[in-house]
Amino acid sequence: MIVNAIEECGKVFALNKSDGSIAWEFDTKSTLAYSTPNLVKTADGNFELVVAVPKKIIGLDAKTGKEKWFAKTTLLNEVNAAVMVSGDIVYVYGGYRGVGSLAVRAGGKGDVTQSHVLWTSRDTSYCATPVLNGKHIYWINERGIAYCVEAETGKRVYQTRVRGVRGGRGIKFFGSMVTDGKNIFAVSRRSGTFVFPTKPEFELVSQNVIEGDESEFNGTPAISGNQLFIRSNKFLYCIGKQDQ
Repeated sequence: MIVNAIEECGKVFALNKSDGSIAWEFDTKSTLAYSTPNLVKTADGNFELVVAVPKKIIGLDAKTGKEKWFAKTTLLNEVNAAVMVSGDIVYVYGGYRGVGSLAVRAGGKGDVTQSHVLWTSRDTSYCATPVLNGKHIYWINERGIAYCVEAETGKRVYQTRVRGVRGGRGIKFFGSMVTDGKNIFAVSRRSGTFVFPTKPEFELVSQNVIEGDESEFNGTPAISGNQLFIRSNKFLYCIGKQDQ
């Protein structure tokens, strides 16, 4: 089990599942990195754990926790979005607006900034982890702007403000997006759940508000079968078709 304790002590821990003892630990020498690391299988069949911190992405040997490679980035405080993986390609999104995102091929040794970074972009997501679906990456950022970019190149496909998002100057989307393969579900903090399709043209399928709950919705939703689970600061909701 992998534990990100970077904010608490600057380290990532691997714990043995049998008894919770520490298998290894790695000191990132960073703070303000809340991103969930992810495993990637490299071309040689080995597994690496990829960790994103401010100004750097690190590839660790998943068995030993030893650093294998790193890539320098423009990602600044705070790095919140989880590391996304497709094959041996890693996608990382930064924190503050405009600091960027990038795709890196895992593997290599030492500084792979010049050799393994496939693309960089200024488009980013402050809190929410985007959805990687097929050839595209989708998300709605903290200001309520929907994006779609090409996973292969980082080229922007669309950028559009989503109507119906309210909340003033604050963060409007905190939880990450999820998909059932056909549609993406983006739960806003105060404006309901926005549903839009996994295709390179933005279309708002629906905006669903739970009446009577005026608290914030900060959690990432979860899909199980035909049910969608959504958590507010007060309640947990299960949404699905009722049996007749």
